[in-house]
Amino acid sequence: MKFTHNGTEYELILLHLAGSKLYGNSTPQSDTDYRGVFIAPKETKLGLIGKVEQIEGKDVWKSLVKAGLELEETDDIVIYELNRFAQLASDNNPNICDTLCAPKDKCLYINPKGEELIDNRKLFLSSKLKFTFSGYAISQLSKIKNRDKYLVKFPDVSRVLDYIKEKWEQKTIDWDWICRNFGGDVAAFVTGETAQKHTSISKVNYPTWDSFAFESGVENIDMYRTPQLIDYVNAKDLKGKSYKLGERYDFCDGDYLTYFLHKKASFREFSPSMLAIYTDGEGIFTPEGKLKSAHPEHIGEFVCLLGIDQMKYKSDSDFTQAMWEWKCKRNEARSAMEAEFGIDLKNLSHLWRLMTKAKEILVTGDYNPVLEGKELATLKGIRDGSLYGKESYDFAIKFAEENDKELNELYKTTSLQKKPDIKKINELVLKLQD
Repeated sequence: MKFTHNGTEYELILLHLAGSKLYGNSTPQSDTDYRGVFIAPKETKLGLIGKVEQIEGKDVWKSLVKAGLELEETDDIVIYELNRFAQLASDNNPNICDTLCAPKDKCLYINPKGEELIDNRKLFLSSKLKFTFSGYAISQLSKIKNRDKYLVKFPDVSRVLDYIKEKWEQKTIDWDWICRNFGGDVAAFVTGETAQKHTSISKVNYPTWDSFAFESGVENIDMYRTPQLIDYVNAKDLKGKSYKLGERYDFCDGDYLTYFLHKKASFREFSPSMLAIYTDGEGIFTPEGKLKSAHPEHIGEFVCLLGIDQMKYKSDSDFTQAMWEWKCKRNEARSAMEAEFGIDLKNLSHLWRLMTKAKEILVTGDYNPVLEGKELATLKGIRDGSLYGKESYDFAIKFAEENDKELNELYKTTSLQKKPDIKKINELVLKLQD
C-alpha cells in the first residue's frame, strides 16, 4: 500500500493495533494506538537528503486515511522504516517485538511483505530479551518507587491542592500568593494563568501563612509549602551560645527571633554560609524567603551569627518543587488512582505483563503479545485494583523480586538463540525492499 507523507511516497507493509487494544485489556476509555512498518524509497536511503527512520503523529494518521485506510483518529501512531525496525527488533526491544509478533487478526493492514516479516520473527527473538523485557519492567518499578516517595511523604497533597483551589476561587489568594508559597506549577494549575498574564488581588487582603495553614485543617501543611530559608538557619553568638528561633530574647525587645529577622534586623556576610546579624534594619528576608540584598548604612549592635544550611535548603526546595510538578502535570484519572490505591496501577500492569511474557518467551521460544484467559483476568484485576487493592505496592515489590530470579534461571535453560541471526535478517530486509 502506497501512501504519501510530506511529499515522499512510502510503502506501508504492516499496521496493527497497539497498547491495551493489542494486549486485550482495553476499556471504553482506552486510547487507540497504532504501530507499523513501512519501506522508504531507495533514494532516501542512499542519498544525503530525506532519510527517515520513523514517522509519527496525527499527520501520518491523516496520510494513511487519505491513502484509503479506515482508522480511528489518533495522535498516537508510529510507523518505522524497515531498516530501523530490523535494528530495533534485533535488540529485542519489547515494543518493537509487539509489532514483530502481532497476530494477524490485530493488523488493520498487512501485505505479503508484512506477513513474511512476521513469519520470520524467530530470526530476531533471542535470549537477550530477558534483559530488555525485564529492563523495561524494572523501569516501571522505578516509576512506582519514585512516585511512592511523593505519596508517602506527602499523603495529603490532593487535599492541599483542593484547598488552594478553594481559596483562589474565593478570591482570597491570587497567582502571586500561590507562586510565592507553592511555586509556579501550582499557581498555573490552580489559576490557569501564566506569570506573564495573571490577575492580582490587593496584597493587603493576603492571608498570613499561619491563618491559611490553620484554616486548612491539614496536619503538617508547612511541609507542602515552598521551603523558607529562615527554617535552615542556626543562630549563635561569638561565644557559641545558641539561639532558638521560637524563643524570646532581650535584644529583639521581647519579639521572637524569627519575627526580628523578618522585620527589624540587618546583616553582613561573615562567610559564604555565615551572616552577622545586627539590630537595625527592615529584616533580612523577603516574602519569598530569600535574603534581601539591600542593607542599611547604620547596622546597629551586633546580635548573633547566623549559619545557613544552603545545601539542605536547595535539596528540600528541589524535592518539593519536583513533587508539585509531578502532581500538577499528572493525568487526573491516574492521580485519583494513586490517591485511592497508593500506586499507579498502569505501571504495575506493565511490570506484570512484561515479566510474565518474558518468562513465556524463554519457555516457548515464541511470543504472542495478546493475553487471554487467566492471564488476561489477572492483568485486568491488577489494572482496576480489584485484585490487590491497597496492597498493590507491596505486591509490585515482591513480584518483581521473585520474577527477576525466575527469569535468571530461565535464561540459563532457554532454547532461544543467544543472539539474533543478523546474516539471515539482513537477507530478509534486502528481499523485502526489492
